[in-house]
Amino acid sequence: MHNLLQNVLLLNDLNVKNCIANTTDGAANMQGEYNGFSAWLNESSPNQVHVWCYSHVLNLVLSDASKSPLAAASLFNLCNSLAVFFKDSHKRMRVWTERCHSLHHRLQSIGETRWWSKEVALVKIFGSTEGPCKSNALYVDVLMALYDIQGDILNDEKSTPDIRVKAETMKNTLLNFSTILTAYIYIRIFSITGPLSRYLQSKSMDLITAQNLVDGALEHLKKVQRNMEWIKLSAESFVIWANTELDLQFNGDSPITVNEILPNIRTRKKKMLPGEISNDMVHEHPLKKFEIEVHNRILDIVVESINKRFIKHRKLYNDLSCLSPSYFSYIIQNGLPDQALTTLCDKLKSLNSNITYNGLKDELIHFAKNWDKLKKSLAESFATSYSLELTQDEEDDIESQMNPESQNITCKSCKNCVVCCYNILQKYNLYCDAYANLFLAYKYVLTLPSTQVSCERSFSFLKNIKSRLRSQLSDPKLEAFMLMAIEKQKLTLLDSDKIIEELQKEFSFKKKSVIVN
Repeated sequence: MHNLLQNVLLLNDLNVKNCIANTTDGAANMQGEYNGFSAWLNESSPNQVHVWCYSHVLNLVLSDASKSPLAAASLFNLCNSLAVFFKDSHKRMRVWTERCHSLHHRLQSIGETRWWSKEVALVKIFGSTEGPCKSNALYVDVLMALYDIQGDILNDEKSTPDIRVKAETMKNTLLNFSTILTAYIYIRIFSITGPLSRYLQSKSMDLITAQNLVDGALEHLKKVQRNMEWIKLSAESFVIWANTELDLQFNGDSPITVNEILPNIRTRKKKMLPGEISNDMVHEHPLKKFEIEVHNRILDIVVESINKRFIKHRKLYNDLSCLSPSYFSYIIQNGLPDQALTTLCDKLKSLNSNITYNGLKDELIHFAKNWDKLKKSLAESFATSYSLELTQDEEDDIESQMNPESQNITCKSCKNCVVCCYNILQKYNLYCDAYANLFLAYKYVLTLPSTQVSCERSFSFLKNIKSRLRSQLSDPKLEAFMLMAIEKQKLTLLDSDKIIEELQKEFSFKKKSVIVN
């Protein structure tokens, strides 16, 4: 891999020593810490920073948490098996459609590369943290469809007994109280990591915000790490809702009942060998045993995995967080911590040997104190200067015009991110003398990559378009469709009327040329 990259860089006359940072998805052929791609890049460019793609790291965290213990693996295997079970047969799909009364209620199959699939598959069946009723959970519909297939409602002579047995097995697994408890453990986890995962896959993300969101999610997970009470209450409420809905389906005489307690399994006692003194403490209460062996273990795996996989370059990320405007109020009141900006300053010395730690620190403190004045636009300065002469109605009009929510301001003008700091330094030509070191720091942090999901998504778009439209379109049109699929956000900003006018002009020109000829 490194030989291929080296040849490409030489072919384009690019010096690898100018590499500031790189990001990979953590694949085995990209790691090579001692002998491979990473080792070659660290040797060729010692000051570059390797950032493991945040989206892939979070996916690995959730993958670790969904494989152990056995109850977790069984839950997601059940969700995937249910989706595949109905999709494999058009007759079983017909039973499912009749029960759901909608073609849009499809169960989600789980894939290793589709990171969101586990969350969607779980929420579709069991609902979200808002409750099964508000989130339109399909749990009862799944049970009723499996009950119909188990009872051979299809009247199909070719229907093999193993299909009916499989339907009964999945139905009984869904009825277990342990399945519902495990489902709500992951529903709470996904409610914390879901927004983070969606942000990490967006195009407008930055490294500082990503690290802050990771730290926030980690703190939230630590707070609920030993809180089993919410899981218990949510599962009990879910069981009451499910049994009520099942009674309505059978007019009060339901043959299906969701278990509301865990089975009391007899504890097997091990024989003590001669010389043994210690005796392992075994909890006999089923719920306490479930809390220790399943709930605590799953949360411990998630917290430990996030700490382990996101801990690299933590000192550098702490320095970069000082550049965020949200940290300026703390800098003004308390100043910078003693060891702040040391790691960042060492990285910047490879780009500018004249940069000093004290110079960078003084520029950041001075910039933070003047940030409220520098970020104001001309309209805001005018409104501030003449606020005493305005009536209350006029003030409301100005506030509504400058409200970011009403104008839908993008991150380039939100005035609360590192991009805005960089733009203001560049706009007012402050990077020449006043904040030369600080401008280089902002330029450095905006250069650091944090994800490569957008690249992979672009290749996925290209693959789908080539597979579906290659035989139907010519090369120029195929290229146009690819650009529109990749740059969908820019496409939405174009004026439809203007596009129609341009097409009309082109069509009229071609029509006239045909008439003349």
